[in-house]
Amino acid sequence: MKDFCIDISNSKLFFCIDKNDWCKVSLVDDSDRIKLGAENWPILKEKLESSFVNLSSSKEPEWMLNLSENHCSLYRQTIEGKNIFFGENDQGDLIWRATPITPFEISN
Repeated sequence: MKDFCIDISNSKLFFCIDKNDWCKVSLVDDSDRIKLGAENWPILKEKLESSFVNLSSSKEPEWMLNLSENHCSLYRQTIEGKNIFFGENDQGDLIWRATPITPFEISN
């Protein structure tokens, strides 16, 4: 199994990829670990790369990715010049919000 992590402010998105390229995604913040769902790694990697390549200003929330297992979605929005990232559960409830990320590279 391969692991990959993206640091976003005081949170981390963990990607655990098995030998069949199935990727389970979890969010870990100061006190909680939330299982966001899972998706095929090549599909997820393509969505992540295209979402993080262009972090231009957006007044409305922009969909970044949806995870087929658990049906959580991740979004980005520009507020006061900062990229804000947030996640919703399968009911559309806000489950996470974080401020700017540091640059990263998807290597897997």
